[in-house]
Amino acid sequence: MCSIFRPETNTNQATNLEAELKALRQELQSQKDKNDSEAASLKVQLNGIRQQNLELTEELERSKKDQEDLLILLADQDSKIKSYKQMLKARGEQVSFFFVASFQGQKLIINGFKQVSEDEDGDDDIGDSDNSGDLDPSSEEADLC
Repeated sequence: MCSIFRPETNTNQATNLEAELKALRQELQSQKDKNDSEAASLKVQLNGIRQQNLELTEELERSKKDQEDLLILLADQDSKIKSYKQMLKARGEQVSFFFVASFQGQKLIINGFKQVSEDEDGDDDIGDSDNSGDLDPSSEEADLC
């Protein structure tokens, strides 16, 4: 009579399965250790990027404030120049050279004018369409970006 149950075969299969299970557990632990190490490295890298982002954000805010301060100073200077020009005209002096600064979008446009004379309506020819050569050909543009 043949027996289907063979104890030595089952023992060998169990031993093989236990060895395979042990190898899979070691491989799983190795992969877990590798993933933990990579996660720690990525956390350090993320913290560095966050710090860099914070520093750049602070620098951007300082630059915006500096730009705002410079625009205020430029407006004050423009106002002083206009008042000095008016004082000179009131004294009968001829204004021979000054700058006009204007903002168009993100560009600062500076035009130098020479020999500005008053026209029939009593103002200087700045902004009039018939400046007739009052505009110095050297005009500078500076990007504010």
